[in-house]
Amino acid sequence: MQQKQYSNRYILLIGLMATIVLIFSPQLCKADAVAARLAKAGSNKAVIMINLKASAPSTLIVFLRLPANITVVKTTPRADKINSKKGTITWLLKNTTPGTVSVNFSSAQSFRLDEVSASVRYRDPNQGLTEIEAAHSD
Repeated sequence: MQQKQYSNRYILLIGLMATIVLIFSPQLCKADAVAARLAKAGSNKAVIMINLKASAPSTLIVFLRLPANITVVKTTPRADKINSKKGTITWLLKNTTPGTVSVNFSSAQSFRLDEVSASVRYRDPNQGLTEIEAAHSD
């Protein structure tokens, strides 16, 4: 009787582990569909490089946070919203395709890369609304 009880526990444990693996395997096996990197392109310019894999969403929202009161001179593509007082720039990128998307901006003042941050928000079919921070490049 004691051996049968251990056998049932062993089977139950294996079943539980298999269930956990099946539930989390899409997240474990799936590489990130979106990756972003923020780099300086001069004393007053920066670029956000967004790498999109085949499974990436077609619509992205890109946020850039700058020191307050930085005057934005140019953005490529055109930014959807610029708030110089808060130091934020927002782009809505639609119909993106796999590959690399570059988002550029230049300002009237110089800035340090450690004063700037960027993130990309998108809807992941498995995880819902997802936001990733852009890594800094030197």
